[in-house]
Amino acid sequence: MKFCFNCGTGLREDTAFCHSCGTSVSSDNASTSNNQGFQYPSGFEPSAVGTNHENMLLTAYIGDNAHKIMDGGFNWAAFFLGPIYLVYRKLYMHALIFWGLFAVIFLLAFYLLAGLVFTILIVFVLIGIKANDLYLNKAKKDVERIKVIYQHLPPDHLAIILRSEGGTNPIGAIFLNIFFFIVALIMIGAVAMALEDTMVCTSDEGGITIYYRNDLIITYTVQGFRGPFNMRDAQRTVDDIGIEQYLIDFDEWWRENTSGSCSW
Repeated sequence: MKFCFNCGTGLREDTAFCHSCGTSVSSDNASTSNNQGFQYPSGFEPSAVGTNHENMLLTAYIGDNAHKIMDGGFNWAAFFLGPIYLVYRKLYMHALIFWGLFAVIFLLAFYLLAGLVFTILIVFVLIGIKANDLYLNKAKKDVERIKVIYQHLPPDHLAIILRSEGGTNPIGAIFLNIFFFIVALIMIGAVAMALEDTMVCTSDEGGITIYYRNDLIITYTVQGFRGPFNMRDAQRTVDDIGIEQYLIDFDEWWRENTSGSCSW
């Protein structure tokens, strides 16, 4: 009997494809055997990591660069790639926490005028320092969990399953981070709009709400108003005369050109 190197399902010797996951298990690319008849994934031999079963299982789960992660130390890939590396190593919750922190740090840096780049750099340094420990801790927990689920299987077969459960997620590293980044931007925008000072102008012709902070116009929303408003030109005017005078002038313009008024 042989086993699928992708999911660990038991198969007949003449089987070409796994009936569980569809992976090709032909003799050319599927596995090699040890002297006990167990089937190993192509390119994987437990002897490469010694006879210790725990090390063998952990190495099978981690996959590439297992020795570097198990040795600990500063993870330069995690430092340079940050959340991309976290998702690549399937540390999804930690990547989500990173983007949540990014949103909080961005807002704090904006409102407190602190150094955003410096603060984010500190976070990346911390990721580089802790990435190996975080991933190794996750790997050990997953190995123990899978050992309980498949306790009837010998270590060699567990290694096959662990290789599929662990490893990396290069596609998710890109697309999940794009998704997390968009969510973080939405969070930042929503919180910023809730915290900003506003000028609300209403009329029968429609309305406009201008969000500002100090002498900076953040954004604006329009409710049916079709008149001219250019945020870039408005900011240039604010730079010249200040936000208070701009709001007074805009209110006067609004009263002259619409049936309504503004409040701020």
